[in-house]
This record gives sequence, C-alpha cells and structure tokens, in this order.
Amino acid sequence: MFINITKTRTIPVNLISSDRVDEAFDICLEDLNSGTITGKGMEQCLMMELKRMALERNQEELTFPTNFEE
Repeated sequence: MFINITKTRTIPVNLISSDRVDEAFDICLEDLNSGTITGKGMEQCLMMELKRMALERNQEELTFPTNFEE
C-alpha cells in the first residue's frame, strides 16, 4: 500500500529512541494495512504509540536503581 504524505508535523521525540519511533510507525502501518485504522487515523495512532513508549521509558527511568550495594 502506498501512502501519500500531504502534511507533516514535528513531534518532539527526545524521550524515545529512533528505534522506538520506527517501531511505532511499523505498528501503525500494520493497523492501517489490516483496516483497523484509516489513513486519517495514522497520525493519532503514531501519537498514541509514541506517548505510550515515552511513558514506558519514563517509568523505566523512575524505577532505575540509584543505590548499589555489593
């Protein structure tokens, strides 16, 4: 399926890696190809996946150990 990109939006992704951005895009493309979302729902899907990944990363950072004992 070919997607014609007619509009772009800058999304701050400083909390997530480019690999996670690629993963979010792949997830949303799978949803688009399966008919779960439409082309217009692609942006919302990407935003939700990126937010979910950022929250996961923030949670990981919050629970990261700060005190190490031998």
